[in-house]
Amino acid sequence: MEKTQWNEFKDHLATIRLYDERTFQHPPKIVILETALILLKSAQNLYEQCAKRAASSYEQYGLRYLQVAK
Repeated sequence: MEKTQWNEFKDHLATIRLYDERTFQHPPKIVILETALILLKSAQNLYEQCAKRAASSYEQYGLRYLQVAK
């Protein structure tokens, strides 16, 4: 996986974040699932680096994307 700066990823994440009722149409399911996979892999890498706070955030976003994909 290509490494990006935290602020670059954060800015990108802000553009794809899901907002429940405020969003009337979600991206294609494959995009949601791929995003969830990236977030969960990032969380795993951060947990291994002992960056628990950031890892927890990535994990929560990843799980949220999986819930939306259901």
